[in-house]
Amino acid sequence: MNKNLVSGLTLALSSFALANDAGLTYGGSPSLLKGHKTIQMVSEIIRVDVWKDHEIVDCQFVFKNHGKATKARMGFPDRSSGAGNPEEEGRVDPPKGSFNWFNSWVDGKKVKTTIARGKELGDYWHVKYVPFADGQSVKVHDRYRVDTGFAMTPDNGNVREATYVVHTGASWKGKIGRSDVYVTFHGLKAPLHVMPLLDFSPREGDDEVRGASLHAGRFASSDIVWSGPSKPSVHGTRLHFVRKNWRPQVGDDVDLFFSYYKKK
Repeated sequence: MNKNLVSGLTLALSSFALANDAGLTYGGSPSLLKGHKTIQMVSEIIRVDVWKDHEIVDCQFVFKNHGKATKARMGFPDRSSGAGNPEEEGRVDPPKGSFNWFNSWVDGKKVKTTIARGKELGDYWHVKYVPFADGQSVKVHDRYRVDTGFAMTPDNGNVREATYVVHTGASWKGKIGRSDVYVTFHGLKAPLHVMPLLDFSPREGDDEVRGASLHAGRFASSDIVWSGPSKPSVHGTRLHFVRKNWRPQVGDDVDLFFSYYKKK
């Protein structure tokens, strides 16, 4: 899901107005909290493993410094809403974030991260400092677990959601050389039946907003409704999104809706 971390950008994806007791979690790609003029994200390989109630996300990034030696402050976004927000009932100190756990490595060495609070309750950053020598390339590896998002629908069904934010990668210098996002669903039937979110419009006669037709009862165990940076290729129960030499925008974020409901 990208899953993908740019500061100053709002990491919000739309939650459906029809939902009650929703818990939507968001993740994304590393970013400079104050921007940077010399460091480029050369590539990113994101692997999202999705189960019914949680995701494990593995992120492999390569950054290159096109200037003099510097130290980058990188932040990995951690944002949630509704029941998934640990601060839904009020501020919690120290901030905990919504991830079950988060680990990070730089060039194979595990590094310590701290949680910094964002501008709003439920908005956090997992922060680390990464040194770069002149012209140096650095590999950054982040791995975390997070609960899948969910929403109750008016007909008492439920839809699950897996996301990965890629647009925050646009804060780095120039274009991203290549982005690969692999999403594997565990426990669903192969092959997956994928439908673009823009084509999955409300049923005739409905007056709710787009997405009102995302009822669990309409899903088979292989149905996936998607939006993302490209049309995904499907291999069994895995989706693959890929883009080259690009600058992502908000609309490129990976957003997947699915259900473990099985039609009778």
